[in-house]
Amino acid sequence: MGALIAWLEQLALAEAIRRSAWAYPALEVMHIASFGVLIGSLAWEVLERILARFGVQPGLSLGPIGFDLDVLAFSLVLNPGTILGALGGLLLFHFL
Repeated sequence: MGALIAWLEQLALAEAIRRSAWAYPALEVMHIASFGVLIGSLAWEVLERILARFGVQPGLSLGPIGFDLDVLAFSLVLNPGTILGALGGLLLFHFL
C-alpha cells in the first residue's frame, strides 16, 4: 500500500496540485458540490416516492438529456433536488 501511495505522490497531476494555489480549492469545490448533487438527487427521489404513495405526481424532472450512438448511450435526468443539492454544496463550501 505504501508503494501505491508513493507512486501517486510522484504523478505529474499530484505535483501540479501541490504547486498550484487554486487547484486544490477548485477540486474541493467540485467534490463538495458533487456530494450536494448526490444527496439532493436522492432526497428528491425519496420525496417523489413518498408523494406517489399518497397519489401526488409532481413531475418536475427534466430529461432525459444525452446522446445515443450505436455503441454508446448516455443520458441524464435532472430534478429540482439536483440543482438544489448543487447550490447547497456550493454554499456549504462558501461558509466553511
